[in-house]
Amino acid sequence: MLKGLNDKDAERLLYHWQFWARPNQLAPDGNWRTWLVLAGRGFGKTRMGAEWIRSVATGSTPLAKGRYARIALVAETAADARDVMVEGESGLLAVHP
Repeated sequence: MLKGLNDKDAERLLYHWQFWARPNQLAPDGNWRTWLVLAGRGFGKTRMGAEWIRSVATGSTPLAKGRYARIALVAETAADARDVMVEGESGLLAVHP
């Protein structure tokens, strides 16, 4: 199936979180503003958080209007927020096309 994709669709698939995520990495059903992920190292907490933030900030496509205009990233220090949540391997910049 993947071999049949053209380059544009293959690139889109790279950023399609629902395709790649495990079911327990997706946001719970309903209109949640806050939810807790209690999991260990390697579960994908940073990635799922970044993907959820992207989905509520941009909507279904990168240029669509999302549900929220302001979102707080809370970390122990500002450097932690930047280094992990924004610029990290699974951070916001890595998951956004």
